[in-house]
Amino acid sequence: MKSFRENLLLLWKRIIQSYADYRVTVSAVALLAIYGATENFLYIFDYDVRKQMRIWKCFYYSTEIAVGMMIFICTAMLIESGIPYAQKGKKEKAVRILGCLAGGVIAGINAWGMSLEGSAQIFHVSGSAINRWLEQFFVGYALLLLLGTVYFCHRKSSVGFIEYMLHVLVNWCVTTAVFFVLSIGVMLVLSVVDMLFIESYGLLGDTGLILVMGLYYVPGCIMALKNTDSNIETPLGRLLIRYVLTGMTICALLIVYVYLLRNLILWEMPSNELFGIITGIFCFGMPIWVMDYYYRDETRYMRILQRLPYALIPLIPVQTYAMCVRICEYGMTPGRYMGMAVVVFEITALLVWHFQKEKMERTLVFAGVCVFIVFLMPGINRNSLSDRWQRMFLETYYHKLLTQGSLSQTEIQRLKGAYQYLKNEPGMTALVEEYNIYEESFASKLVQAGMDAEAYTQIESHQIHCRQMVDSLDVNGYSRFYVLNEDAGYHAADEEKLPVDFSAFQLRKEDEGTEEIITVDLSDFAKRCMDYETRHPEASAAEFAEAMKSYNRIALDNGSMLYLNEFHVRYQDGIRDGEAYLEIMSVDVEGMLLEEAKNSFGLPLREDTIKVR
Repeated sequence: MKSFRENLLLLWKRIIQSYADYRVTVSAVALLAIYGATENFLYIFDYDVRKQMRIWKCFYYSTEIAVGMMIFICTAMLIESGIPYAQKGKKEKAVRILGCLAGGVIAGINAWGMSLEGSAQIFHVSGSAINRWLEQFFVGYALLLLLGTVYFCHRKSSVGFIEYMLHVLVNWCVTTAVFFVLSIGVMLVLSVVDMLFIESYGLLGDTGLILVMGLYYVPGCIMALKNTDSNIETPLGRLLIRYVLTGMTICALLIVYVYLLRNLILWEMPSNELFGIITGIFCFGMPIWVMDYYYRDETRYMRILQRLPYALIPLIPVQTYAMCVRICEYGMTPGRYMGMAVVVFEITALLVWHFQKEKMERTLVFAGVCVFIVFLMPGINRNSLSDRWQRMFLETYYHKLLTQGSLSQTEIQRLKGAYQYLKNEPGMTALVEEYNIYEESFASKLVQAGMDAEAYTQIESHQIHCRQMVDSLDVNGYSRFYVLNEDAGYHAADEEKLPVDFSAFQLRKEDEGTEEIITVDLSDFAKRCMDYETRHPEASAAEFAEAMKSYNRIALDNGSMLYLNEFHVRYQDGIRDGEAYLEIMSVDVEGMLLEEAKNSFGLPLREDTIKVR
């Protein structure tokens, strides 16, 4: 019990120390955690209730704000690691303040840029292109700052890099174990409160988890990079590193070698997943084997462990071959660019291990150079190079197809792959429209030339999901109310199914036990929904309904007014056999009809005889 109390006391001191050593960083993390927890808690309320709250306006750009805060946190963490508060000179203080201000400016610009609409134009650059560049900048900038933070923390620790890695591993393990215990306790307590009083279906527990992560776990992980007073000589730690973790990585490596031997015997191509598996073994196994070196002795087992990194050398040509084949056949993509960067980093890390084991921290510097080139280097970063490569494929094989009338199967795959890649890239709209291989006239030329039109067929599935679009009804001047649904014929068997024509859509109206079918023109509303779904394919049902509410009111010829409340449609469109293709798979419509009640002479009924249904 005494040892347990001492450990808890030590843990509490470390938390307090994290707030002392990283004042700005930890304060920003706590603020972000409170912000995220508040947003999550508000989801307990219905959408309409949240929309009426003034505080909900603070979360309209929650994603952009969160990304900006994370950029600021990474910046402040680097500054406070490189210039600790123990350095109290005016120059150091000024650098800390200016650095944090610069981080705030960069974070603000990034958040503003990510909030731009895709159609916006800033200095003749589209908002979608700015968003894409900022997303890449965020990843590269954050990785550079994290690598710099680790480098500075190691330099301040005054211990060797391998020993430093062991301290970090032990600190992270302790911090993570306590986090799991706290999470279980918080989730247990809040789940009881949730089930008995709120019934938020787990949202309250998630809110507590966010707070625990922001107020304890993240500060604890930051301090794990700095504390070197952990006990790494314990038998348990030695057992964990030398036998448990090392044993698992050896087993994974042996499985890969057995798989490659099997492929060599059967003369089969390796699986596409092999590259990722080898990369995972390197990223997890290499640090473990490096840390094994700290516990080195003269035993045979230790001599084997010291040679384990060299077992990765035969796997690097396999990775290189797999990546080069895909690049040569289908062109460069950001993922393949990253794959080649990983191969280069693996070679460098093994060279450093072989020639300068005591200087493994140099791999951090090289990793920073790789991150800068991959994400931030103008002209040759992963997006720029991939865009130019795929654009060359699209233009080259598009013209070759029209001039020569045929392509090989590999060229067809390159053409289709380049089109699909560029179609989703910001700033490529004009190019994709000019070289649209699924455009109807282009596909028709392929059919006329006797080519396989199916290879140039694109059919995409879509779903329109508008719900609860009617908040209130203006019944002034109307005397009858009906709830309408789509005709049952739209759900009949295939041979009896009623074809969907939104220009003459049939709705079922029931009046005093009788059923009447009325025909309504919903083509304008349906077209607006389809256009919105095309522009916003990731829109939620609530966002969809909010965007369509202003168009759900349809005036009928007889003076009645139809309000569409539910509009659910699944459909497929695209090009098939060289012609435009559209098929409605299913449709569910609910509307509310307001009409004037009239007598047999066509005159409005007296007010005291009106029936409201």
